[in-house]
Amino acid sequence: MNAPRTVPYAFFVVEIDDWAWLFDESERTYVCSAPPMIWAEPLYSVDCRRECDRDHCYPDPSYFGERIGSGAVPIPIDPDDSAPDVPRDQAWDAAREEAQANHRI
Repeated sequence: MNAPRTVPYAFFVVEIDDWAWLFDESERTYVCSAPPMIWAEPLYSVDCRRECDRDHCYPDPSYFGERIGSGAVPIPIDPDDSAPDVPRDQAWDAAREEAQANHRI
């Protein structure tokens, strides 16, 4: 359970309910259920007409089922930021920066 990570990070962006969500396809969590769940966080509204203050209308990060991966777009990040030995925060920061800069959805 607390073993060192052995697989590289694999970040993707997917559109759900007019929001672009970032998730790591290589990470699974069993949250009180047999099927694994994937942690995702909202990046930006896909609906250009929606103006949001991050503190008020952004959805909260959440867990989704494995089907979140269908229709997802890969986020290419530098191998130095996606290697298994990279701290989780560093990998997520690099993926967030790339996804928000290039709006792949």
